[in-house]
Amino acid sequence: MLVEDIIRTKGGDVRTIGAETPVVEAARLMAGNKIGILAVCRVGKRLAGLLSERDIVGALAEQAERIAAMTVDEIYIPGRW
Repeated sequence: MLVEDIIRTKGGDVRTIGAETPVVEAARLMAGNKIGILAVCRVGKRLAGLLSERDIVGALAEQAERIAAMTVDEIYIPGRW
């Protein structure tokens, strides 16, 4: 599945983020856009999975001392498509 597939279905307001992005930056993007989920993409705009608020809260609860150094790749939900 490509990000374009989601955009075609949902509309143009889908936010994406790279798997190497720091978790804190992802949280700021979500808060700034008042959204609860981001599409995680790898090279070539290929959809890798989704990152939700719940993923961030779970990582914070389990690994609070590391959260500032973590990347999206460490906590997002990989796609199974």
